[in-house]
Amino acid sequence: MAAGRFLNTSAVLYCALVLAGSINHAHGQKLGVCNGAPFPWSPFNSSTAPLNMNQLATKGVPDDPTKGLRAVTLPRVRRTQGDSSGQWSPSPYCLREPRNHGMQTERQLSALALCLQNDVGCASSGARAEVTAAQAASLPSMKLLRNLRRSKVKCVSVTRTSRCGRLVGNVDTYLPVGKFYPQSARPAMDMPKKLAGTCALIANGPLTMLNRNGASIDAHSHVARFNAASVGSQTLRLGTRKRHRVFNRPRGSEASGCTRRRCTGIRTGMGQQLSLSASETWLFWNYESVSDFPTMKRLYRRVTPRLFSPDASRAVYQVYWQARRDLLALGLGPFNCPKALSSGIHAMILMAILCDQYPLSLYGFTYDEAQLRSRGGHYVSGGPIMFGGHSWTFDAAFVRLLHLAGHATVCTADDPTVKTAALRKGRAPRDPPPPPSSSSRPSSGGLRRSTLSRRPIPPAWYRRQAAQRAMSRRSNSYG
Repeated sequence: MAAGRFLNTSAVLYCALVLAGSINHAHGQKLGVCNGAPFPWSPFNSSTAPLNMNQLATKGVPDDPTKGLRAVTLPRVRRTQGDSSGQWSPSPYCLREPRNHGMQTERQLSALALCLQNDVGCASSGARAEVTAAQAASLPSMKLLRNLRRSKVKCVSVTRTSRCGRLVGNVDTYLPVGKFYPQSARPAMDMPKKLAGTCALIANGPLTMLNRNGASIDAHSHVARFNAASVGSQTLRLGTRKRHRVFNRPRGSEASGCTRRRCTGIRTGMGQQLSLSASETWLFWNYESVSDFPTMKRLYRRVTPRLFSPDASRAVYQVYWQARRDLLALGLGPFNCPKALSSGIHAMILMAILCDQYPLSLYGFTYDEAQLRSRGGHYVSGGPIMFGGHSWTFDAAFVRLLHLAGHATVCTADDPTVKTAALRKGRAPRDPPPPPSSSSRPSSGGLRRSTLSRRPIPPAWYRRQAAQRAMSRRSNSYG
């Protein structure tokens, strides 16, 4: 019994070491955070002395607020249609949540709860990073996520096979009456249940444009983006690699209306250029999107559209609602009931389950409630506003929970001095200075373009200029 308790504690502490040292789970080597991201986020002061891990393993986690919390199976509720077609309403699950939690004052909150609120709470709590990480990893929702990683999801997407061909039993969405998912439109094989290598998830928020993360993003084995997100000329910030995309219902409909890789979109300013340099997998969690699959397959030969399987949707739902119960039990909240789970929640939980090497790298995700007001919207100017039907406050706390528990790493730290308008224009003062230009030639007036970096001009350039002037004089004399 004591050996089992020690192993359980060691597993929790191993997740804490992921937060502190970015351990590669496949090889046991220490790697750079987020594959070399310039400004990753950390809620703790790195100058604090580390805690004795052997002492923590033998004595356990001190003042653990997660003691007594138990995982609750997803209750069976009466399904009601949501606000959008093909979507089940999450309201019955919100009614099953405990009502006597989420009412504590700030003095009554534990160090873990304070750190899940904001960065100020992490600094004021005075707790060690390893202790708070071990407490976060011991929450039932994080244990459930680890168990799903070990047991794997039976089917990731809906296929032609009888094993993964069922559409019934999805707790998140359903196929509307009159719509079908024919066998010819389904993929023949399922996605890999384990994505070998490292994984990165790129959000569409303004924080994505804060730093030049392109090199660190492209260093990941699998890169997933949302909707028809455009990289354009911002490859230094957003990278170029794209292997997976996660679509919601409206943006999936817009992608099916693209012509010649150009997505005009429904709303003003949503013009996005799709550059499909390699084959991509498009994941749709709303079953109503099957009506757009024939058009997508005709427009994009390299795209494989897939639907979330009922098993994958159930796994997302289990982790999501258990995490809400955990945070409410810690004294956070209350959280508003969502009309639908966001695409970010679907992608984070599914990628955390599928990725072979974790933690999952998150770029541009909002991790503070204050950022919901200052960094709302998308990095595209004039893009869609934040949908009011999501529980954004809980989503920000969930990102912090994944980071503390070692399942994910937030790779983009916010800088409040940089305005959101500057981020949308692609200008951020935190960028390192660009390298000197290789072509410092004089202009037509004979002056250098840059007086800061003077480089010798090769003699061949002077010879070409003299030849052009001679040819110009000769043509003028003939005229």
